Amino acid sequence: MSITSQASLGISNEVTVSSGCWTRGCQYNILSTQGQRSQIFKILTLTLIPIMVLSVLTSLSVSNKTYQLSVKKGIQKGIEFSLETGLLLRSTQIERGMSTLYLSSNSDNKLFEKLLEKYEATDNVIQHLSKWPTLGVGDPPHFKSKFTYVESIKGYRNRVMSNNVTIEETIRKYSVDNSVIISWAAANIGLYMTGDLWITLVAYHMLLLASDEVGVERAIGSTYFTIETFSMEQLALFIEKKITATHYLDLSSRYSDDVRQLLETNLLNSELSRSLNDMHRMITNREDHLMSANTSILWFDNMTSYIDIIKEIQDIVGQNILIKLQQEMEEVSLNYKLSFGLLTGAILMYPTVLFVVFKLTKEIQLVAMSFKDQASSLSKERKRSENLLCRMLPVSVARKLMRNEKVEPRLYKSATVCFSDIVGFTTICSGCTPFQVVDLLNLLYNTYDSRLEKYDVYKVETIGDAYMVVSGIPETNGELHVSEIAFLALDLLDATHKLDVQELANKTLRLSIRIGVNTGPVVSGVVGVKMPRFCLFGDTVNVASRMESTGKPQKIQLSSNTVEALHRFPCFQTQERGFVDVKGKGEMRTSWLLPSSLSPSSHVRMQPPPDHAATTNMCGV
Repeated sequence: MSITSQASLGISNEVTVSSGCWTRGCQYNILSTQGQRSQIFKILTLTLIPIMVLSVLTSLSVSNKTYQLSVKKGIQKGIEFSLETGLLLRSTQIERGMSTLYLSSNSDNKLFEKLLEKYEATDNVIQHLSKWPTLGVGDPPHFKSKFTYVESIKGYRNRVMSNNVTIEETIRKYSVDNSVIISWAAANIGLYMTGDLWITLVAYHMLLLASDEVGVERAIGSTYFTIETFSMEQLALFIEKKITATHYLDLSSRYSDDVRQLLETNLLNSELSRSLNDMHRMITNREDHLMSANTSILWFDNMTSYIDIIKEIQDIVGQNILIKLQQEMEEVSLNYKLSFGLLTGAILMYPTVLFVVFKLTKEIQLVAMSFKDQASSLSKERKRSENLLCRMLPVSVARKLMRNEKVEPRLYKSATVCFSDIVGFTTICSGCTPFQVVDLLNLLYNTYDSRLEKYDVYKVETIGDAYMVVSGIPETNGELHVSEIAFLALDLLDATHKLDVQELANKTLRLSIRIGVNTGPVVSGVVGVKMPRFCLFGDTVNVASRMESTGKPQKIQLSSNTVEALHRFPCFQTQERGFVDVKGKGEMRTSWLLPSSLSPSSHVRMQPPPDHAATTNMCGV
C-alpha cells in the first residue's frame, strides 16, 4: 500500500491510498467509512492466518497429549500385568528348581511332596492371571492360550514325576518358557523410549532376567548336594549363570539407585548372603561332601529366599514405575487442558490482541532479525579470529592477547628443545617439482603433527624442512620434558622410516632425518603485532640447533645436559659419541639416543605431581 498524498492531518484530513493489486487503479480515503472497512477487512484477513496456524498446532498438541496418555495407560496396564507375570515367573522358577532337585535325588519321597506343592502353587498363579498375551513370533506353540500352556506343562510334569526326563532337559524347558514370560514384561519397555522412566523400566527388566538366571543357578546347585560327582559341564554352566545373574543385578543397580539401595539393605553383609557365599564356594571348588537331601533343600530354600528378595525389589520398582506413570499422566493431562485452553483463549482474544500489535510486531521483528543477523555474523568472525590466533600461538598466550593483557617474556629454568630436518633436502628438491615438494612436506609434517598429540610437547615452528618442538613450554611439567622429547624423537625416527614417499617423489626415495636435542633454560616471548609469533630465545635453543646440524642421518644427538637429565629415566639407553666441534661453542661432549632402547608405542602419558616435581624412575613403560 503506497501513500500518494504526504499532507499532514493539520493540512488535510483526507489521505488517499492505492489498494494495489486488490483493486488496481482504485484509490480511496482511509478516513472514510469505505477505507476504514477495507483496512479492517485486510487486518482481519491477515490475523486469521496465524490464528489458523495456532489452532492447527494446538490441535496437534492436543492430539499428541492424547496419544501420550494412551501410551502411558498402556504401559500402566503392562506394568500391572508385569507384576502378575512376576508371580508366575517366580512360581515357574521354583518349580524348575524343585524338579531338578527331585530328579537328582532319585525320586526322594520327601521332595516329591514338595514338588506337588510347587505344582499346585504354579497352577493357582496361572488361573489368577488377568489376561493371556497373544502368541508372539518365535514363541512356542503351547503359549497360544492359557489352556494350551496348562496342558503342556501338565504333560511335562508327568514326565518329571516318572523320571522320564534329564535334568538338562528340564532346565532348558523351563528356561525357554520363562524367557517368553520375561518377554511379556520387556514389551512394555518398547512403548517408552525416553526419560528417566525408560531407565527404570530397563532396570526392572534386568531384575527379571537376573531372577531367572538365579533360578537356573538354584536348580543346578541343588543337584550338587544329591550326586556324588559334579561334572565340569555342570560346573561351567553353574558359574556362567552365577556371573550372568550378577551382571544383570549390577546393570539394574546402575540404572536405578533404588535397586542399588534395596540390594545393599537386604543382601549386603546379611546372614543369607554369607551362607550363600559359603555354599557357592563349596560348589565352585567342587569340595568333597556327603550326598544329603537336607543340604540340598537348605541350598534350595536359601536361594529361594534370595530370589524372593529380588522379587520384592521388583515389586517395589514396579510400584515406583506406576507412581511415576501416574504423575506423568497427570502432567500430560494438565498440559492437555492448558493446550485446549490456549486454543480457546486465542480464538476469543485474537481480534483485540492482534489488531493492536500487528504493525508494531512486524517492525520490531524486522529490527530484531537485523540485530540478530549482525550479532551472529560478528560472533562467527570473532570465533574465526580466536581459532586462528590459538593455532598461531599457545592457548595460554592467545587467551592473554584476547583479554588485551600484555604478554611478558618468561624465563623457564629448564626445558628441552628438539630440532629435526631432512637429510639432503636440497638434493631432493632439485629432483622434484615444487608441487611435489609441497606435497612431500605436507605428508611429512602431517605425520609428525599426528604423533605430537601423544606427548606433552609444543610445536614452535616449521621453516622449510626444519621442525622445532619444545617440552616444558609454555606449560611447565617438572622434569618430564626431557623424557617427552626423547619419546617423541624416537617416534619421529620410526615414523620417518615407515613413511612411503615414492608416489609423491615419483622415484625411489627413502627419507632420513637428523634430530638434535638440548636441555636448559629458555626464554619465551611473543614477537610482532601484525603477525605475532611465539619465539624461543637463549643458548639452549642455539645448542639444540647445533646438535641437529652436526648429527647424522636417522640419529638422535643429545647434549651432555640432556644426557644428564635422562639419567632420571633409566629406560632410555644412550651411547657416547665423543667430542664434537660446535660452531660458537667449541668442543662439546655429545651422545646418541639409541632407538633400540625403547619402542615409541611403549610411551604412556604420565600425570606429574601437583607441584610438577619429577620423581626418579618415572618412565612410561
